[in-house]
Amino acid sequence: MTALLALAALAADPPATDAAPAWDVSAPHGPGTDVSFSVREGTWLSVDVSPAGDAVLTSLLGDIFEVPMAGGEARRLTTGLAWDSDPVYSRDGSRVYFTSDRGGNENIHVMARDGTGLVPLTTEEEHRFTDPVPAPEDGWFLARKRLTDTRSIGVQELWLMHESGGKGVQITTLDAHPHAGEAAFSPDGSAIWFSTR
Repeated sequence: MTALLALAALAADPPATDAAPAWDVSAPHGPGTDVSFSVREGTWLSVDVSPAGDAVLTSLLGDIFEVPMAGGEARRLTTGLAWDSDPVYSRDGSRVYFTSDRGGNENIHVMARDGTGLVPLTTEEEHRFTDPVPAPEDGWFLARKRLTDTRSIGVQELWLMHESGGKGVQITTLDAHPHAGEAAFSPDGSAIWFSTR
């Protein structure tokens, strides 16, 4: 009887596995050193001007900053080990869209202009969503979805999405435009211009 109870207990509780814990981009992985420095210029920067023309967004070394248009001290909007890039203002200037790998893969996020209230807008695990472009109608944005393949440059689709969620609307197809790239809306919002090969 004792042997039967032991077998039942084993069946109910499978042995613990040596599965690796989920990867956390924000956790330190190995030794590190904090370094403080000041810069007056950078390379490979993204730049976006606020709708009111009073400030500029940029990213530097994986963090996002806002700089007054008249010059002066940059205000850091994001920090940490996650790589944040491609910041752009929403059409009304109250929010900032950007690309971040903070969830383990590159996805589109949004935050208030002061850096608070950060939330992911896409949560793709296999492919990547990058390069947000605000649509003329507030709350909508374009994003590039990079699909995994064997080519070094990858293949990309353009998707129109809304901050409230949902799957989004596919704008380009791999058959017609396998390398849909940089995109912009026409001034009246009736057309989307984009690069392709």
